[in-house]
Amino acid sequence: MTAVEKAISVLKDHGFKYTDKREQILSIFVNEDRYLTAKDIHLLLKEKFPTISYDTIYRNLYTFVELDVLEETELNGEKMFRFG
Repeated sequence: MTAVEKAISVLKDHGFKYTDKREQILSIFVNEDRYLTAKDIHLLLKEKFPTISYDTIYRNLYTFVELDVLEETELNGEKMFRFG
C-alpha cells in the first residue's frame, strides 16, 4: 500500500469521501517531500482543476492535519504543510 493509499484509507476510516482532488493533494506532498503552502498546492493543481479554490485546499489541508496525515508549521507568518 502506497503512502497516498494509506492516507486515503485514514480519511475513509474517519468518514471522509474519496475525491480526485484529495488524492492529487496527497500525491503532491508525497512527490515533493518538503513543506508546501496552500499557494504552492494551488499552483500545482490549477491546471488539472482550474476552478479549485483556496478554500477547498485549506479545508483539505486542515482535515489532513487533524487526522495526522500532514504536519503543519508556520514560517514567516505563513502556514506550511508536509506529509507526516
